[in-house]
Amino acid sequence: MYGFQWIFLIFGAIFGAVLGSFACCQAWRIRLRSEGRKLGNRSVCLHCGHHLGRFELIPIFSWLFLGGKCKKCKTKIGLIEIFSEIMMAIIFASFAFRTGSLIQQILQHAGPLIVTPLIIFEVIKLLLLFAIFTIMWILLVYDKKWLELPVNLLRLVIVLSGVYFLFNLYTKYGLNLLIESRGGQILLAKNSLRLQDIWQYLLRDFSCFLGAMLVLPGIYFVLYKFSRETLVGGGDFILLISVALLLGRWELGIIELGLSNLLAAIFNYRMLKNPKNRQPFGFAPYIILACMLTLLFQTEILRLIFLVY
Repeated sequence: MYGFQWIFLIFGAIFGAVLGSFACCQAWRIRLRSEGRKLGNRSVCLHCGHHLGRFELIPIFSWLFLGGKCKKCKTKIGLIEIFSEIMMAIIFASFAFRTGSLIQQILQHAGPLIVTPLIIFEVIKLLLLFAIFTIMWILLVYDKKWLELPVNLLRLVIVLSGVYFLFNLYTKYGLNLLIESRGGQILLAKNSLRLQDIWQYLLRDFSCFLGAMLVLPGIYFVLYKFSRETLVGGGDFILLISVALLLGRWELGIIELGLSNLLAAIFNYRMLKNPKNRQPFGFAPYIILACMLTLLFQTEILRLIFLVY
């Protein structure tokens, strides 16, 4: 009936590719500014100073057509740029597709005027996620390259994640409609929750959030203090505050904890296997990737957990 999920998917993929390129560029700009270098407004090749033209700024395609090299000096650009553009396109498209599918299901069961507030808030939540993930990807690139996390970006992503957490609560209890899912279908009914019931649900959600805070930043803060930054960096447990706000549940926090360590072990297997070749590596990229995957599949994860227990 409606094609919202496909429209959302296309725009999500485009925004993701563009913001993936933007995130890499901003990571370099932040680093160069910290070193006291003056920067112009236009993007340049870091090797020869060549100003990039419009064609060279097209995400993904420009890298492929130029063979991953500077158009002028032929110096290799690197894989992190194309990886960021492709991954952000996939991630944004996935979240946008889910939001579009939800909106389509809602509209099939109720008129557009009735559910307009709900749709608006779902779109705002999606845009908030786009902003949060863009900042997180800047942190990912920065930590991958220089093993540091800019404090100002950490503070900003915590604030935005807090806003997202509040929007989540509002869409649950602050609207005149209550969403109920049965058998994979969305049902809409008038909100019959009493104020006392809403307070009970809010208390439950805040308890789950406090559990996520204990599981994620809590554990990593203890590791940070006792290991004196040999196991965990100071920025990692701060980053996990925003992750706890996004996930909002201790069950998802445990999944995030396990998945981030699994990704770190997989991508650094060769180095960890040989003690002589061990070197420090940034853990934030794996925290961020695990957060995105856990958040994307949170419904399926929670459903599986509740079925098992």
